[in-house]
Amino acid sequence: MKDAEKYTNPDLTQQELDELTGKLLRAKLNRDKKQKWAEILEKEHNVRRGRGGELQVASRNPLRTWLLVAASLLLPVLLYFWLWGPSNPSATQLADTYLQEEKILEPQTRKGDISLETLAQKATEFYNDG
Repeated sequence: MKDAEKYTNPDLTQQELDELTGKLLRAKLNRDKKQKWAEILEKEHNVRRGRGGELQVASRNPLRTWLLVAASLLLPVLLYFWLWGPSNPSATQLADTYLQEEKILEPQTRKGDISLETLAQKATEFYNDG
């Protein structure tokens, strides 16, 4: 006997009637929820059930999908060549870099009035002293 036919049976007790009512309401709410989610999935994500009950995902725009795949494959290659590719600076760039660098002063000019002979003498004394 189907639940709808049982529901109309006058011999049901109150407890059986309450259980049957709950069962029918849960079935109705589940159907409504399934229908709502099926509409949302089809509308927003283009997912629908096939004839055999399996899920089918159809791309809304296959050209866009292929372009995104191609771009994602090409991006790492372009980044590699952009970041680590060989650079060929021109002669003027090299000359400018050389001329802008700060020159290291000679040791005797940094020390002031100490001559090279005095420095050599002190170095020999320190070496002999250990």
